[in-house]
Amino acid sequence: IEGLEGAGLGSLRQLYLANNQIGVIEGLRGLPALQLLELGSNRIRSVQNVEHLATLEELHLGRNKLTQLLGLQSLCHLRVLGVASNRLRSLEGVGALTQLRELYADHNGITSLAPVAGLTRLDTLDLGKNRVEALDACAGLVQLEERWLSDNAMGTVEQLAPLAALPRLQTLRLAGCPLAASP
Repeated sequence: IEGLEGAGLGSLRQLYLANNQIGVIEGLRGLPALQLLELGSNRIRSVQNVEHLATLEELHLGRNKLTQLLGLQSLCHLRVLGVASNRLRSLEGVGALTQLRELYADHNGITSLAPVAGLTRLDTLDLGKNRVEALDACAGLVQLEERWLSDNAMGTVEQLAPLAALPRLQTLRLAGCPLAASP
């Protein structure tokens, strides 16, 4: 993202760069007050060069070409992460985001929820259109209010048992799961 570093935009709080054919996250060092960064619908293959965005609260990277989420650990104030419609098979890398409240990772190939097990502040978790079969890692997410699991591999009511430990759960979406097709 050429030219932003020296553009004198140091007080900028929100930056929307969706649909710009961006391939690499770079050129954001001159934005120390940035709180929201929208980079959806680009060509980004990896999360890099974000370690200096200390005030970032929202990061949207949906509809890119991400295969992993490494490089996020320095974003200690991140509350919202959107990584829908990428090429993710794992959520490895999100475990360090202890302030995260909303995670949107639908339309990927994610199978395990283990990386989110310690994200106890999560209140919204969207994992629709993935390959999730087990929910055991969710038992400690006591702040969770919304859980989207549509079009996953939930085939039996027993697989939903870990959700009973979630006292705030209000919304559960299971459309398109084998469970939803059961008589």
